[in-house]
Amino acid sequence: MLSNNSFRSGQSCAVSPSLVHKRDASAVLVTAVDTGEDGWTIRARLPAHHTFHNDATGRQAGYHDPLHILEAFRQGCIAIGHLTYAVPPEAHFLVRRYELSVLDWRALHYRPEPAALDLRTEVRRQFRARGDGPVHGVELAATAMRNGAAAVEMSVSFGWLPDGSWQRMRSGSRWEAGPQPVAADPPTVGRERPENVVIGPPRHRFGDGSVCAPVVVDTGNPTFFDHPLDHLPAALILEASRQLARAALGPRSSAVLGPSWLRCEFRSFAELSPACAVTLAPASGTSAFRATVSQTGQQRAVVELGFAAPEPPQ
Repeated sequence: MLSNNSFRSGQSCAVSPSLVHKRDASAVLVTAVDTGEDGWTIRARLPAHHTFHNDATGRQAGYHDPLHILEAFRQGCIAIGHLTYAVPPEAHFLVRRYELSVLDWRALHYRPEPAALDLRTEVRRQFRARGDGPVHGVELAATAMRNGAAAVEMSVSFGWLPDGSWQRMRSGSRWEAGPQPVAADPPTVGRERPENVVIGPPRHRFGDGSVCAPVVVDTGNPTFFDHPLDHLPAALILEASRQLARAALGPRSSAVLGPSWLRCEFRSFAELSPACAVTLAPASGTSAFRATVSQTGQQRAVVELGFAAPEPPQ
């Protein structure tokens, strides 16, 4: 059941940058949110070319980036929070968990034109401090449709905080990242453009087959820092994990697509300074990995992800 009577079934709301917490209108992927009896349809549009998400090597260059679609879902969820759950404009959203699975890579085949997506979204859970208290978070699930084909399944668990509570919680946090490590060579992490590399050179750890790398934080990168933040955004943590996985794949990286699936749990804030590190080890399954993002001895996030080598489209 949807919560806010002001946004009723059958209504559609156009999306402005402020509704999805963006400053740059070109970064807004969601065009509208439609509401129904049991959920929403998030209307999204991926640009024909994106300097970050379309910067890929090997087979991945011929497909849309699943993490770009996850970003569209994230934006749509923020809009749903404001429209349906009456979250105040100044409130802050916190992501707890993401899941993603590509259902059909053929539906993600890249064409040099904008890609229209319908994200059919439903609520799985609503979180309340008390049984009859106000909703302070939700778990939403969506299927991304392109040209009638189900392309990607996603889910997110997130909550929100009033600005006053956020300011008290984050008082004393740093807004500057400080000196950064040298970035890895772009082709080793599946990139062509140096400015899109978000980890340092990977180092192999002896004995357990794992690799590790520092996270490179560029607060001038508009993909991750559309506006100032006092922490590493979830998208940067996911990208650092993916790039280290690409490096671990070595020559196989050019033949696979992905992530074809991922699960991520965010356990605490990753601060801008001191530097975070990503440690990655092979997981069960082909081309699957488990990444841990840590800082000052504390786990900030755990990311499990895998890659696929589907048959090329006919």
